[in-house]
Amino acid sequence: MKKEYTFNAKHIELIKAFTTNKDYTKPTLHCVRFEEKRILATDGYIAMIINHDQNVTSPITINGGSLTSNKSISESIAIEDNDDGTVTIKTVTKDGLIEQRTENIKEVYPPIDNIIPEIQEKDLRVKLSIELLERILKASKKIKSDSITLHFNNKNYVGGYMETYLEPVRFELSGLEGSKSVIATMK
Repeated sequence: MKKEYTFNAKHIELIKAFTTNKDYTKPTLHCVRFEEKRILATDGYIAMIINHDQNVTSPITINGGSLTSNKSISESIAIEDNDDGTVTIKTVTKDGLIEQRTENIKEVYPPIDNIIPEIQEKDLRVKLSIELLERILKASKKIKSDSITLHFNNKNYVGGYMETYLEPVRFELSGLEGSKSVIATMK
């Protein structure tokens, strides 16, 4: 029996950005997974979970490239789970409706819930301006910097002087309350 679910365009535009891993030996790192009450994506370095109000009864996993079109999504995207193992994607754009079919990927999806730390009362929380981050990234690119280091002063951190904090760092974006995002640290 076909089932159709409708998702917020803003959530889809954001989540598809986390499916750009170049490691083609791990196909699920290019996928977006729709589950009951949430959408998941990871590229192996950044993971995101966005909550939604759809009652997806059976998980749907599609290639993130299936969500990308030359036209920006203006309102919504509908995912139709077909009986034959395919998925129909209906994208409403400013120019009209785009409809396409793709495979519902049945490979095991990475257990990203296991790497996203829960919010704790003792968490170090840092709120950053997107504008300032863009300026930092622009300057970093000019000098060909390949990383940015975040320093955390956490009383409970037991590492020694100048040791690298290797645990994933959680972040949230305003306007997506309840979303879970994490950035992996570098050695």
